[in-house]
Amino acid sequence: MTEPIGTADPVVSPSGDRSVWQAVTRGILGRCPACGVGRVLDGHLTATPACSSCGEGCAHLRADDMPPWLTIMVVGHVVVSLLLLVEKLWHPSMMLQMAVWPGRPWR
Repeated sequence: MTEPIGTADPVVSPSGDRSVWQAVTRGILGRCPACGVGRVLDGHLTATPACSSCGEGCAHLRADDMPPWLTIMVVGHVVVSLLLLVEKLWHPSMMLQMAVWPGRPWR
């Protein structure tokens, strides 16, 4: 195992005896599976080439479809709930709804 980049602190150094659940928990939190300190994703979908804390290579880690799926699920539930609530309470015209709900089409 290589020594961590920039630090010799055993708390942030990668260990070969990490458990699967520890690595999964760190992955859900978006942290390096080796040290638990550095970020794995650079943004929403792009993996960083290496951990900024310990230097562990992260390019082989893939986000796949989970971030977009989660975003669609959360936003979809919020938008659809608001749409149904507004329709039930105020009965706006179809033209107003078509102008409000799609968002900004000029993007």
